[in-house]
Amino acid sequence: MSLKKAIKIILFGFLISSITAGIYFIYNVSQQFNKLEQGTAYLFNKTDTIPFTYSTSGHILIDVKISNSDQSYPFMLDCGAANFIFKGRFSEDFFHNNGFGIGIGSKGNFFTSKIKSIDSLKIGTTKFHDLNAKEIEFNHDCSQEIYGLIGTGIMHHFEWNIDFEKKIIVLSKNIDDFNIDESAIKIPLSINSRSHHLRTSILFGKNKKAHEVLVDIGNSGTLLMKEDLIIKDSLNAKSIIIAGEISSGLGKADVKNQIEKIYLIDSMLFNNTDYKISSIPIQTSTNALSLLGLGFFEQYKTTLSWKTKTLYLQPYKTEQNFIWETFGIKIEYDDDLEKVRISNVIEESAAFYAEIPINTEVISINNISLDNEKSLCDFKSQKHGKYMNLVLLINGIEQEYQLEKEPVFE
Repeated sequence: MSLKKAIKIILFGFLISSITAGIYFIYNVSQQFNKLEQGTAYLFNKTDTIPFTYSTSGHILIDVKISNSDQSYPFMLDCGAANFIFKGRFSEDFFHNNGFGIGIGSKGNFFTSKIKSIDSLKIGTTKFHDLNAKEIEFNHDCSQEIYGLIGTGIMHHFEWNIDFEKKIIVLSKNIDDFNIDESAIKIPLSINSRSHHLRTSILFGKNKKAHEVLVDIGNSGTLLMKEDLIIKDSLNAKSIIIAGEISSGLGKADVKNQIEKIYLIDSMLFNNTDYKISSIPIQTSTNALSLLGLGFFEQYKTTLSWKTKTLYLQPYKTEQNFIWETFGIKIEYDDDLEKVRISNVIEESAAFYAEIPINTEVISINNISLDNEKSLCDFKSQKHGKYMNLVLLINGIEQEYQLEKEPVFE
């Protein structure tokens, strides 16, 4: 056989193998939606009331029992994602492999993952059988005690009534069981027929273009969007820069040396409603998904209805204030350096005017030594006042800073 013919045979074999692998990959990815929406739900009473807590990152946590185990595992609640199991939290033989899938994080990053089958799962007294979940790495600060994420594959089976003041969630098959007040704000939703994600439309003025946003109680922010959408709307909005590192959310570690901006928008309207909101900050980056996060919904007793395709909002106060207070810094643990450090600084904040450099090692805050990840997690789990005494190590010398928490926009 000539060399030329041998090369042709090898190339042909490689082409056939590539096509076969591509077809197999496309088939498995197309099947992920069928797998992730599978499952049977059993609600034994008209309603089921479930208490929740918050993680140190500000996410909703609920207790989950798996495969008839008596042990409870803390899971995040997230209607903006599929069901997830976090890698390394359970033993290798706890779940069975059931293919693989592809996902996208809140900053637009794609990731692949194995799909694991779950025989049974229990939230409160409500049981689910024959479920599937994606398995991913999730190694964000202070997340080691979180075992996974309850997403749309489970949530779409019921209506969810979330009371942030009482820290309880009520599940029901019927929206009428919640006795929602007639004065509640009713926002129309669209539902993805495959993934069961909820979306609504917003606009920044009556003559502006409507933007579709994901309803995402798993994101601790208020409103996230791509920056070019704000620019295209020609909004004359004040903006500030977040310089340093940004988190990409699920499926990927932090992205280094990126710049985000926060815009302050005068007003926001929900499309096809009369409901208008004044002075709302929008966090933007180049590839961010457009989503409405937990920082928005915490201002309301919130009901998510897949059956009626409606978001019900009952305000806790007459006026909502979405402008949060901040010291202007984000503090994270660096696994590589084994140090706590400043990962980003917000422009025009107390930290910005104090000229605190990014990536500086943190020695202590309010006389609490931060020398490892556990000490940082313990610090984040506590409530803190309006003032911060910060000690940093700069060029081998300890320097002390006094910071005051201020609104992100005055």
